[in-house]
Amino acid sequence: MTGSPAPARYVIIGAGIHGLSTAWHLARELRARGQGGGEDILVLDKRAVGAGASGIACGVIRNNYFQPAMRELMAHSVAVWESDPEAFAYHAVGYMQIAPEAMHSGVAKIFAEQQAIGYPSTLIEGEADCRAYMLDMFDDWQAPGITAILHRCRPTRARSSVISSSSPPDRGSVTSGPCSTCPSRSP
Repeated sequence: MTGSPAPARYVIIGAGIHGLSTAWHLARELRARGQGGGEDILVLDKRAVGAGASGIACGVIRNNYFQPAMRELMAHSVAVWESDPEAFAYHAVGYMQIAPEAMHSGVAKIFAEQQAIGYPSTLIEGEADCRAYMLDMFDDWQAPGITAILHRCRPTRARSSVISSSSPPDRGSVTSGPCSTCPSRSP
């Protein structure tokens, strides 16, 4: 930017994720109060939008946390991104956590906690079911020893499920199949 910016009632320094989020939430609040719509908010950055750490991040909207307190924040954050994908340039592709037996119970716990907050995901359990599930998506899948897959499909997903025909009863039962963007096999 050259020269001085136009005067503004609200000035936010930094056009990274924190600055832009602050501007977006402030504009929403001003609109809700009938005090404007964001036209009096100015965001300044020394270089460009997302030119710092926010712009060089890996570009992932995180869909999984081991810390229970973070899960509700994660679900809320994903819901915000999905509320207007075009405006946020958000292109959801889904999420998978693929785990060996040593991580199985932790993945199953995350799935249960996601279900408790209404976050749609699918849990696939048992080595044979995991292998078949992955081979339906990737015909060259080769990773042995996978006993748990936590899968969140694209946002069109309407329900959650457990696929577990070969695991012990305490690990769940088959309740429904994957979404339309996932493998079409019957569990």
